[in-house]
Amino acid sequence: MTRAQNEKRDAQSLLEEREGSVIVTDTRSRIGIYGSAAVVRELSKFISLGTQTLTPEGRQAFAELCTVMRAEAARERASFEDISRILFS
Repeated sequence: MTRAQNEKRDAQSLLEEREGSVIVTDTRSRIGIYGSAAVVRELSKFISLGTQTLTPEGRQAFAELCTVMRAEAARERASFEDISRILFS
């Protein structure tokens, strides 16, 4: 790969990273404004763990966030175990 190709790839990668940051910020803002106290609390817990699902604690927090969001979307209740299995198996 030439230097010009590497620079183009790096510029594209930086652009994609910035775009991702904008999407995350927008999503967090909307949850902060429109989310219930329970959803905000669960998202805060997940963020405090580094927003990572690589650890058991992070997977637990993310699954709990999804469980609360599902319940508030007036969906039929799904067990934590089922949601966790869908997300991480």
